[in-house]
Amino acid sequence: MVRVRGAAVLAAAVLACALLSAAPAPAQTAVDLGSAPIANTGWRYNLVVMRAAGQTNAFKAEQYLSYLDKYKLTDEWVVAYAAAVSAQFGTPLATGPTPSPLPSDPTIDPILGTTPIEKSGWRYRLTVLKEEGKYSTAKQTEYEKYRDQNKVTDAYVDAYAKAVAAKFPEDAVTAPPPAAKKPYFKFYRGFRYTGMPSSFANCGISEFMRILYVEELFGSGSRDVPNTAHLQNKVIPTLLKEDKQYVVID
Repeated sequence: MVRVRGAAVLAAAVLACALLSAAPAPAQTAVDLGSAPIANTGWRYNLVVMRAAGQTNAFKAEQYLSYLDKYKLTDEWVVAYAAAVSAQFGTPLATGPTPSPLPSDPTIDPILGTTPIEKSGWRYRLTVLKEEGKYSTAKQTEYEKYRDQNKVTDAYVDAYAKAVAAKFPEDAVTAPPPAAKKPYFKFYRGFRYTGMPSSFANCGISEFMRILYVEELFGSGSRDVPNTAHLQNKVIPTLLKEDKQYVVID
């Protein structure tokens, strides 16, 4: 009985040895983390957090890629480190593709992400509609409709318009006038009809031009010899009071 029991124990031990030797070795991490300490604090862990933020924030994506270059690491290394931290501390795993950087052009607003800047397409059309909406209620309504339909904001459209103006300086719709450059001349109005609009600003006409006609300029005196007293005592004080920049003599 003792021999049978001893033989059974020996057989079980041999079987266990065989099973252990046949079992597959544990899967090895694809990326060697070396002797890096696994912690949920420090600059390595900050890279994990920065990578997650870079999935939806282009600025964080560029920051993340710059730190990879600084520490001479790869995106795969950070993903492997995130998995090790997750296994030890129960934190979420790194997900999503490698974060995309900002456009190389520093004049492009981060809100645009990697959007291609073109002077065509629905984004450009929105910039034109927004500009036209300043002078037309119908165009403003159309702009708001397509803005909401494409799920973008006024800030996005403004940023796209600015990027287009920077890339295509000849564009007359979205390019703002240079702040330091003054116009060569102004347009004034001199209409004297009844029922006129209160302002012609939307047409690019600045202000009312003061016109001096014969009766006001000469008064009741001779038109051959200027009436100096009339000019000094009547015409000039009136013009100074009105404070007009220019006067037209008709």
